[in-house]
Amino acid sequence: MRKTELIDIVAETIAGHDMLPDAQLVPTSPPVVLMVSGGSDSVALARLLPKVCKQAQFTILHINHQLRGKDADEDESFVVRLARELKLSCEVRRFDVAKVAAETGTNTEHAGRELRYKAANELLDRLCAKQGINPSLGRIATAHTLDDRAETFFMRAIVGAGAGALSSIPYMNGRVIRPLLDLSREQLRVWLLEVPGKQSKKEPWREDITNEDTGKLRAFVRHELIPIAKKRNPDLLATMAQSLDNLAADDALLTKLVEQLEQRFLTCGDKGSYKIDAALFGEDEALVKRIVHRTCKKVLPLQDRITAIHVNTIATQGANSNFAIDLPGNARVVNKYGVLTFYPPAKNTQQNETDPSLNISLVEGEPLQLPDGRQIVFTKVDSGLFKQDPVAYARTFSTSSHVFVCGDKLANAVLFASYIQPGDRFCPLGMKGKHKLVSDVLIDKKIPEQDRAHIIKVTLSTCENIPGEPSQEIIWLVDIQLDERFKVSDATTTMFSILVS
Repeated sequence: MRKTELIDIVAETIAGHDMLPDAQLVPTSPPVVLMVSGGSDSVALARLLPKVCKQAQFTILHINHQLRGKDADEDESFVVRLARELKLSCEVRRFDVAKVAAETGTNTEHAGRELRYKAANELLDRLCAKQGINPSLGRIATAHTLDDRAETFFMRAIVGAGAGALSSIPYMNGRVIRPLLDLSREQLRVWLLEVPGKQSKKEPWREDITNEDTGKLRAFVRHELIPIAKKRNPDLLATMAQSLDNLAADDALLTKLVEQLEQRFLTCGDKGSYKIDAALFGEDEALVKRIVHRTCKKVLPLQDRITAIHVNTIATQGANSNFAIDLPGNARVVNKYGVLTFYPPAKNTQQNETDPSLNISLVEGEPLQLPDGRQIVFTKVDSGLFKQDPVAYARTFSTSSHVFVCGDKLANAVLFASYIQPGDRFCPLGMKGKHKLVSDVLIDKKIPEQDRAHIIKVTLSTCENIPGEPSQEIIWLVDIQLDERFKVSDATTTMFSILVS
C-alpha cells in the first residue's frame, strides 16, 4: 500500500463519519487529544493524524499505569521522545492502577480504562477552556483498528452480548473518535517501518509482552482464534468490517424504535428509580428486551453488568403480578399494580422505599455516585483560565448539568448533595436575591409532580449562628436552577465547577 493511500483512507474515515466539528462552528483550531501508549497502533495515530488534519491542534496524552515496572517507564520515555520528534505537546499521567482496582473491587483492565478516559476528558476540557471554545467541539482520538473491531466482536460473542454490543467498536462515541478503524494493524506497521527518522528506524514502536498472555481473553482471541479463522478466510477483517457495519446500522434503527417506546412507557420514579408501564410487554419482544436492558443499566452500579438471563426473565415474566427479581449490585425489579419499578441499590426494601434521606458530602476533585447512576464532581477552576473575564468563562461553559459558582462563600464550608424537602427555599438566579419556595420554582418550570421527589439539591453547610447546629443554603437545584447568591461575578477571584454526568 502506498503511503499516500493509507493517509487517504484515514482522511476518508474522518470525513465519512464527521469526526471533526464543522469549521464554521469552531472559531479556532479545535484541540485533539491523542491517546498514545507507545504501541504500534497509537504511534501510527500520532504520526498520521497531524498529516491528515492540519487544521487541528494536537496534544499527546500518555498514561503510565505503573503495572510493568521498568518497561512502563521506558514506554513513557519513548512517547515523550516521539512527541519531541513530532513537535507536539505531550502530557504524562501516572496512576497506580493495581491499587485503584483493589480499592474499587474491579479488575486492572477496567480501572485502567476508566482512569485513561477520565484523564483524557480532563485534559481536553482544559485545552478547550484555554482556547475559549465549547468543550463539545474538542476530540479525543484513540488508535483502535480493524483488528480491534474483530477481536472485540469475538470477545463479546464468547461471553455473551446483544446486537448492540456485537456491532463492536463505534467510529465515534461522544467526543471520542477512532480514525484508524478502517485500517489493519499490519497495514499500520508496514507504514511505520517506512517512515523516515532516527527514532522510527531504531525503535518504531514499543511491544507490551503482556499482550502475549493468552490467559487473557483478548490475547486468546488475537493469537489463537483469529489466526484459525483467517485460514478459512484470508480477508477475514475486511469481511467482518462489512458485517459489523451492517449490524451497527440495524442496531441504530432499533435504537430509534426503542427510544420512541420509552417516551410512551418509561418514566422516572423516586430516588433514582425508573418505572415501566406493564403495557409495554404487549410490544415486540426484541424491543422489550432492549428497553429492559437499557433500564437495568440505569440503576446498576457502574462496576456491575446485567446478564442475558436477567433481561430474558424480566422481559418474559415482568408483566406478571407481584413479579420480583434481584439484579447484580443489589438492585431490584418489582411489579406492583401493573407498573414495573427498577430500584437502584439500597432502594429495594420497604424501609428504604419510604426513607427519602440522601446526604452525600462532596469532596473536591473526587467523583461521587448519585442514586440515579450519575456522578457529581466538585472541582476548583484554575484561575488562569478565567482571570480576565470570569463571567464570560462561566457563561461559555455552563450547561443545565454543569454550573460554575463563586468560591468566596465556600471557604471553610462543606457541600452536600441531597434530595429537596418540603419548605425548601432559595434565591433563583435572575430574581436579584428574592427568596422563593423550591416547590413554586418547580411548578413554574412545569416539572411533572411525579418527577419532583428525586430532584437533587447541592447545599452549602456552615456552623454559624447556633453552636452545634449547621445552617444550610441551597447553591444549585441540579439540572434546574442556580442560586443568585453563588453566581460568578466580575469580582470573582475563586471559582468552582459542579458537574453532574
